Amino acid sequence: MDIPPVPALLLLGPPEVRGPGGRVRLSGKGLLLLAYLALEGPQDRETLAALLWPHLPRADARNNLRVTLCGMRRKLPGVLEAGRTRVRAAPLWTDVGAFEEALAKGDLVGATRLWRGPLLDGVRAEPGPLATWLAGVRAAMRPPQREAPAVDPLLGGRLTGRELDRHALLRRLAETPLVTLHGLGGVGKTALARELAASWNRLPAAGEACYTDLSGAAGAGEVLVRVAQALGVPGAQSLQDLGTRRRRQPGLLVLDHLDGVLEAAAVVAALRAALPERTLLVVRRLPLELPGEGRYLLRPLATPPITGHPSWEETLAYPAAALFAERARAVRPGLVPDAAAVAAICAALDGLPLALEAAAAHCAVLTPAALLGQLERPLDLLGWPSRDPTDLAGRLAGTLAAVSPTDQGWLRAIAVLEGGATLEELALLLQEAPGTLLPALERLCAAGLLRCADAEGQSLFALPRLVRALVRADAPGGALSAADTGALLRLLLGRLPACAAALRRGGGEQARATLLRLAPDVRAALSAAREVPRLHDPALRLCRALLGWWLTSGQQAEAQEWLEAFGAPDRLPLAWAAVGWSRGEVQATGQLEALWADPAHPLPDRALAATLLAGEQALPADLRQRWWERAQECGQWGSASESRWPEALATRLHALAAADPAQRRRGLQRAHDLFSEVGDPWGMTLCALEVWGLRGERRTAASLRERVEEARDLGQPWALGLSLHMLGAWWLEQDRPAGAAPLLEPQLAAWQECGWRWGAALALGQAGEVAWRLGQRTLACRLLGLARVLRQAGGAARGSPPLEALDARLSAVPTTLRRATERQAWREALQTPPEACAAQGLRWLRDLQGAEVASRR
Repeated sequence: MDIPPVPALLLLGPPEVRGPGGRVRLSGKGLLLLAYLALEGPQDRETLAALLWPHLPRADARNNLRVTLCGMRRKLPGVLEAGRTRVRAAPLWTDVGAFEEALAKGDLVGATRLWRGPLLDGVRAEPGPLATWLAGVRAAMRPPQREAPAVDPLLGGRLTGRELDRHALLRRLAETPLVTLHGLGGVGKTALARELAASWNRLPAAGEACYTDLSGAAGAGEVLVRVAQALGVPGAQSLQDLGTRRRRQPGLLVLDHLDGVLEAAAVVAALRAALPERTLLVVRRLPLELPGEGRYLLRPLATPPITGHPSWEETLAYPAAALFAERARAVRPGLVPDAAAVAAICAALDGLPLALEAAAAHCAVLTPAALLGQLERPLDLLGWPSRDPTDLAGRLAGTLAAVSPTDQGWLRAIAVLEGGATLEELALLLQEAPGTLLPALERLCAAGLLRCADAEGQSLFALPRLVRALVRADAPGGALSAADTGALLRLLLGRLPACAAALRRGGGEQARATLLRLAPDVRAALSAAREVPRLHDPALRLCRALLGWWLTSGQQAEAQEWLEAFGAPDRLPLAWAAVGWSRGEVQATGQLEALWADPAHPLPDRALAATLLAGEQALPADLRQRWWERAQECGQWGSASESRWPEALATRLHALAAADPAQRRRGLQRAHDLFSEVGDPWGMTLCALEVWGLRGERRTAASLRERVEEARDLGQPWALGLSLHMLGAWWLEQDRPAGAAPLLEPQLAAWQECGWRWGAALALGQAGEVAWRLGQRTLACRLLGLARVLRQAGGAARGSPPLEALDARLSAVPTTLRRATERQAWREALQTPPEACAAQGLRWLRDLQGAEVASRR
C-alpha cells in the first residue's frame, strides 16, 4: 500500500516520521508524544506532562512539555495543534490505521506488507504509565490477530520465539502459492506449521486452513486419502475426482512430514494442479526443487552471547534462552537464574528447540551449571544412539539420511574442522574445485546440516555443534584419523603460511582473523599428527610457518610444546633456540652460540643467531658488540624485504645496547624504518615504544592526540593501541590520571585485537597505575595482577624499556600492599587464566570509569 503524499507516521517496526520535506528526526520524548496523540486522540496538557515526565515536579514537567511542543511545531508545521489546555494531532496517515483497515477487510497481503516489526520497535520509555501504555499497545498490535498457539505433542508447551518466522512465512504465502518450509530435524517446523494454520483460520477472507499429517505415508494413494479427509471430500478415488468434488474456495493446505513420500515433487505438482485455488505449505527436510516453489529455511532460535556478563533479563531477551528457562521452570519452579550457564547451554545446543527442551527436562535434578558440565558430549545426554525417529537424535539422523551419500561424504570430510572455513579453504581440504563444491554446499545448507555466515568480509561454512557430534559419533574418543589429519594439515599448510607472511608484511586484519579462527584446527591437527610418524614432516613445516606468529602473539609455550613434539631441537635448531631465547631461558644462549659456530648451518640462520646474541642483555657490553660485528659479517642481508628482517632486528637490539641516548635514538629510528620496509607491525611498535621510553623527547597533548587520530585513520589496531598508551602515559606524567582513564578501554581493546599479550599487559599496567592514583587501590591490585599474568604468559618484546619498567612495577606490587583486601585482590587476579585476562580487564575497566566519574563529581 502506497503512503499518501501528506505527513505520515510509521509506527510498525523502527519508527519514522515523514513530512513534506522528507524524513523528520524527533527526540525520543517527541516521538512518543506524537505516537500517543495519533493513537489515543487529543489530551490535556496535564495528562501529557505527567505521562512523559512522571518523576519530575509538576511545573518542571509542564515546562518540558512546552519546550518539546515548540520544537515539534518547528519541524512539523501544521501537524500539532496546542491550545492552553489541550493538545491534538492533525489528521495524518499512520501505518497502524492502514494495517487495522487491511485486517478488517481480510486483506492478508496488504496487512503483511505493512507489518515491519513490533510497534515502535527499539523505542523505550522510562518506567511509569507511558511504559505501561506502550507495552499494552505492542501486545495488541501483532498481525494477524494473535491467538493461543497450537501445542506440538513432540515439542510440548506453547510456541516460543517464532513470531518473526510466523510473520515472514505468512508474507511468503501471500506472495507464492507453493512454499516449502524446510530445515534441520528438531528445529520446530511442525510446531510452526500448526501455529500458522491456526492463525490463518482467524483471517476472514483468507479461507480455511487444512492441516494434513503425512507421517508414515509412502505413496500418492495414501497422500490422496489423507488430503481428501482433511478437505472434507472422503472417498475421492483420484486427484481428478478430488478436483471435481472439492469446494472451490481459497484456503491453505499444509502437507506435513512429506519426507517419506516417494516422488514427493510429482505428488505435490499434481495436487497443485488439482487444487489451483489453494495455497500449499509443504513441510519437509529438503526443498522439492519444483518450478515456482518458494522456500523458507527455518533456522534455530537466536542464542545469547557467551562473552561478557549480561543480566538475566538481557539473556532472556533471546528466544533460545527464553525457551530453555520456560521449560526448565516447568520441571523446577524454583530455578535459580544463571545467565552465563544458560547462555553457554544455548550455544552448545545450537539454539535447536527440541535439544533445548530435552536438556531442560534434566533441570529437575541438575542446576544449569551442572547441566552445562554434562554437555561435553551432548548426544549422550540427549539420547544417542537412538532407535526412535521422533526424538532428537533420530531426527538429526533422519536429516542426515535425507541427503545423498555423496553429500554425506562431503559433510563427514568437513566435520574435521572445529570452526568455519571459506569456500577456497574447503576446496583445499577436499581437493575439489570450488565450482564443484558449491552445489553440494547449497544442498547441505538447505537441509540445515551446514551453516553459512558472513565474517571477515567473506562467507564461512560451519557445521552446527550437534551435527558435527553426530557425524563424528563413530570416531573413537572424537580423535582424528590419519587420513583426516593429513587432509587438515594440507588445508593449514595451503592457507596459513600466506597469512603469516601477510601479517609480517603488515597485511592487516583479515590475515590475523584467519589465524585466530583456524587456531583450534591447528592444535587438533598437530595433536593428532604427533601419533602418526609419516605426518611429522608436514606438521614441522606448519610449526615453522607459524613460529613468528606464535612468538609475537605471546604463545611461546605453545610453540615450544609443538616444536619439541616433532623433534625441532635437532631438525629446526634455530627455531628451537629462538623460542627459548624469547622465553628468557638460560640454555638458549649456549644453543645460539653453538648454532653460530657450526658452519654446517645456513648462513642466514647463523646471522640470526648472532643477532639474537647481540641483543642478550645478560651478556657484557663488549661481548654484545662482538656478536653484533659477527652478525654484520655473516649477514649479507641484501635488499629483498624478507631478507631485511634480520637486519631490522639486529639494528634494534644493537641500538638498545648502546650507552649513549642519542646513539640509541638514532638506532631505534633506523630499526623502525627497516621494520616499516619489511612491513612488520610488531617491530615497528616495539621501536616506537622504546623511543618513547627515552628521556628528552618533547611531547605535547596536541601532538599525541594527533597520533591517535592518525592511527584511527590508518585502521591498524597496533598503531591505535600504541598511540593511546603514549597519550595515557603523558597524562600520568602530568599527574592527571583522570585524563588517562577514558583511554584505557579502547587501548586494551586494540591490543586484544592484535593478539599481543604484552600489549594488553601494558594497557592493564597503565590502568592499574591510574586506579592507584585515583585511590581505588583494590581495583588497582586486580588490574596489576592481570598485567602480571599476561607478562608471564607473553614473554615477548625483550629489551623494551617501557616493558622493563612495567616488569619492575609489577615485581614491587607485593611489597606495597598494606590491607588484606588488596592482598586478596592481587592473589585472585593472579589465578586468572591468560586467555581470560583481557576480557576480565575490560569489565574491571568499566568499574574504573565509574570511579573516575565519581571523583570528578
